[in-house]
Amino acid sequence: MVDCPDKFTATTWLEFDAQFTNSLSAQRSTDGIPLSYVIRKEPCLDSKAMTDAEQYEYNAPLQGRLFVADAKRVHSQLLAIVYHASNTIQWVSNLTRGGDGRKLMIALREHYDGPAEISCKCDQALQGLKDSTWNNEYIYPWGWCRKSRNIIMIL
Repeated sequence: MVDCPDKFTATTWLEFDAQFTNSLSAQRSTDGIPLSYVIRKEPCLDSKAMTDAEQYEYNAPLQGRLFVADAKRVHSQLLAIVYHASNTIQWVSNLTRGGDGRKLMIALREHYDGPAEISCKCDQALQGLKDSTWNNEYIYPWGWCRKSRNIIMIL
């Protein structure tokens, strides 16, 4: 089973989103499909570019009795993490009840992936590019590789 991250900040949001989705994809829903279908993003329009597993996940309905049960599971897992995030609860306080993990994740994504946050992250990434140095070493230093990967994820 994939470990679920236990907290996140604005600067680690992109990694958290990917890790949380990955941890849900390792869990099975009530219907036996990956639980990550509950928080799936909008699919690409070209279904030929999707793998069979992705098509299977995107064909799962986001309504009905089974979805409600799965959304409650996701909600409880996500809410436990949100309580550990420093000031995140204020952005989603109206979604702490009701048990809809999809709505909670959408609200988090709208906040942390919103225009103001993206602009701030892009500015930080560009500054990180300016500040990073590589001295033509034969092997890339680990810190440089990790920093570069994070900058690419943001941009």
